[in-house]
Amino acid sequence: MKPTILIDMDDTLLSNPFDIFMPAYFKLLGAALADRIDPKVMLTQLLKSTEDMIHNDDFRVTLEDKFAEHFFPALNLDRDDTLTVLDAFYASEFEKLRPITAPRPEAIALVRTCQQRGYTVAVATNPLFPRTAMLSRLRWGELPLSVYAFPIVTAYESFHFAKPNPAYYAEILAQLGWPEGPVLMIGNSLSDDIFPAASLGIKTYYLNNTPEKEAPLAQGTLSECLPWLDSAVKDNHFSLNYNDLPSILAYLRASPAAIQTLLSTCPEMLLNQRPQENEWSIQEVICHLRDVDGDVNLPRFTAILQQGKSFIPAIDTDAWATERDYRSQSYPHAWQEYLSNRKQLIDLVVTIQPADLQKSVNHSVFGPTTVAELLKFIVIHDQNHVRQVKANLAALS
Repeated sequence: MKPTILIDMDDTLLSNPFDIFMPAYFKLLGAALADRIDPKVMLTQLLKSTEDMIHNDDFRVTLEDKFAEHFFPALNLDRDDTLTVLDAFYASEFEKLRPITAPRPEAIALVRTCQQRGYTVAVATNPLFPRTAMLSRLRWGELPLSVYAFPIVTAYESFHFAKPNPAYYAEILAQLGWPEGPVLMIGNSLSDDIFPAASLGIKTYYLNNTPEKEAPLAQGTLSECLPWLDSAVKDNHFSLNYNDLPSILAYLRASPAAIQTLLSTCPEMLLNQRPQENEWSIQEVICHLRDVDGDVNLPRFTAILQQGKSFIPAIDTDAWATERDYRSQSYPHAWQEYLSNRKQLIDLVVTIQPADLQKSVNHSVFGPTTVAELLKFIVIHDQNHVRQVKANLAALS
């Protein structure tokens, strides 16, 4: 199966000393907004709103909206008017930061080799900037999107989670359609790139110019990365980690977040079209996910966790598409109900104690199982339907 390579940007794909870059960026941004707000006041709120993005766990809210939630009201700025100024800033003044950065020939060679081999290569940079700024930095690194066609460049308009949240990595995989081949992450930060990605079962390569001989992880320079990559992609036993609650919660948050992004540019008229008459439309998929959460997962886990029940019956949820006439329902209403049901499910799963994961449950079809296995089943069910949504979009485009 096709490998998927996630690669960090700053000081991985692009040399960018943040201790120099960020102060220069703040100075330019402050000057661009100086006729509206004192630069020092702006910077204080900018840092607070950036922290809001970093700590966001709400799969219903993009990082862009999370940032805007407090930034514009706190500074008494009109959002639309200020965004016009910011768009102009990123199109012109932001370019003045380019000399601080430098391309990395070994990174260009690595990306080129991976793409020539047919690997999926996604740019996994911390999505705290708008897409315009991300694409500019790729250009500065001589990796323009027009040439390298990365399927994903993470940015705050299209992502709901930031590093080091494991849900950020799960969201990338969800937007890619939950790839089933080996997934690898290359980055220069243990805390932002390596540990959170590895927690999900993703293989990692720590970009370290002075490798520690005894360190229990793959590491080295960009030039040394390819031999590791060659070995890592041969592993036919790749599997995500479904064995702990932080990973499960990351997946439960990532799938609806990714669906929201995938559908953000889909014309509403296509949502109820079936690719083939015997296949579900996107609207039917969303109604199905809504009802499985609302009428199966929520009652089931409430019964197990709060009422101590240990027997759960099987339910034919596929039949509901016809019985409940999903095609005639209101899509906007179904979508909001799905988000609400998923939020309630996550709030319930958050209360699970690690010891509860091995609690025994009897399923009327599958027989003896555990809470952990039921959670894994929900996640895999999500993943299958995210793939279905992506396939529908491709077929209808």
